[in-house]
Amino acid sequence: MESRFVDQSAPFLMRPSTDDPADGRNWVLKAIARTGQDAGEACHTWAGAFALGNGLIWQAMVEYRGETEAAEAYEAAWARIPEIYRDGARQIFTFASARPPYGLALEIETPEMVERSGLSVEELLIFWNKAFVAQDHEMWQALEHQFGAREGLIIYSRVWEGYALTFLEFIKAAIGIDEFKTTGDLSKMNRAFWEAIGCEVEDVETTPDKHIALIKTCPFWDNMIDMYGKDTAHRMHQKTIGATSANYYQALMKAIGLWDEFYATQDQYRCLGDGECRMVYVRRSAMEKEGLDKG
Repeated sequence: MESRFVDQSAPFLMRPSTDDPADGRNWVLKAIARTGQDAGEACHTWAGAFALGNGLIWQAMVEYRGETEAAEAYEAAWARIPEIYRDGARQIFTFASARPPYGLALEIETPEMVERSGLSVEELLIFWNKAFVAQDHEMWQALEHQFGAREGLIIYSRVWEGYALTFLEFIKAAIGIDEFKTTGDLSKMNRAFWEAIGCEVEDVETTPDKHIALIKTCPFWDNMIDMYGKDTAHRMHQKTIGATSANYYQALMKAIGLWDEFYATQDQYRCLGDGECRMVYVRRSAMEKEGLDKG
């Protein structure tokens, strides 16, 4: 109950328990400061994620519905993104094509991004965090409208699977681990994944068979509430977060070769009303043993 309600009419949506209400900075600036990440690096990460997401959206729709239907849904998703963020994309990204799919690529570093935009590093970080939030939200709206909630969710989950597998290579290099074997390895991977998007991580339990971590801040979610309103943000995640999260971690654990050995799940979600998000990695043999012991 340390978490603060967004407002009394929607107590299931809470602000981070660690937030200082006197700190009026945007959520992503506060979150990045808590993780100790450099603002310039974070800015490049969020901008790069926007470009990556644009390609993943196209790829997922083509694989599921073919190019004709993908083109229509892609254009609808792009058109829904607020013009300010589409203009920002034209400022800093290389476009492979003038027609969908645009094939966005980030080929410049943060100093040149700052120069082209005329914004400070901090302002640019906020801009691209919000741009990514807008892209994600409008992608879901377009997919649901075009294909319906069930099929839209399949495509949406494949996009997030693409994020997981693409970022995995960067995470491996960042933490210096290429082969994952222990819960300690999983702890380092989990922290690196979450901190890369500005989320503060607290490790609460690590044994040879289990790792549990709390995710205490999430600028993606907090800015989504502020940008789209608590009810709209909540409804979207009611429809998407469970299946998308399950698919995300299944793909990730398979990619590192530990799917048969470890079960990974996010069993608490702030976007669904929990005070904090929680990650659990547990060895399957320990789960089986516990089940036998209870039996």
